Amino acid sequence: MFAQYKSLATIVPTTSVPSFVPPSPSRHQFDKKKEDIRLSDLPQHLQRNFDGVFSPRLREYLGFSQTPWDVPTKTSINDLWKQAFPSVPLLEDAHLYHIVSKLIDDRVSLWRTKFAKGALDYLSKSIFPQLPDNTKEQRALWCAWAISGSDRQQPFYYLVYEDAEEGSSSSPVTRGIFQSSIISAVLGLHVSGISQIAPALRSENKPISALVLTI
Repeated sequence: MFAQYKSLATIVPTTSVPSFVPPSPSRHQFDKKKEDIRLSDLPQHLQRNFDGVFSPRLREYLGFSQTPWDVPTKTSINDLWKQAFPSVPLLEDAHLYHIVSKLIDDRVSLWRTKFAKGALDYLSKSIFPQLPDNTKEQRALWCAWAISGSDRQQPFYYLVYEDAEEGSSSSPVTRGIFQSSIISAVLGLHVSGISQIAPALRSENKPISALVLTI
């Protein structure tokens, strides 16, 4: 019979080999379905600044992109990432990028949806209650009037819009394009969403895409 001996050996992870690359902490998450990824899947030290620093910069970028339906490119994402996390490489870690890209998709979708929801909220709380008769029919009539005319001259664009007299060949009286209360309220949601960026660090680009979604 062999005597039973207790081994005194210990297992130490290999770190002395020059080509050795330690496994990423997020490696075990790489197989997670993309639709199941949440903020909590990010390494803990990145979670707070993801929405506190990175997301406002993402919204700012979306707001001044060529169209509101543009998908942020990998290069753009990496540039924004460096501003928020200069010491954390993104593209070198496929597992981290897998998580971050899903979180970005979620926040892009939320950003776009917020414009429509904001418009509906403003209509129901501020416009419709002012109608002489706040019924479904009257609300439909107001909405039809608000978007009547050409794409370049719809009543709801203006701070002041007075219809021309019926049968008259004159044009409507307008003043303050893109200064109506509803546009100010909805566009204000975007401005609020980037307010966490220090004024000195904000882009000088105009929020063209944000305005497109507003109207």
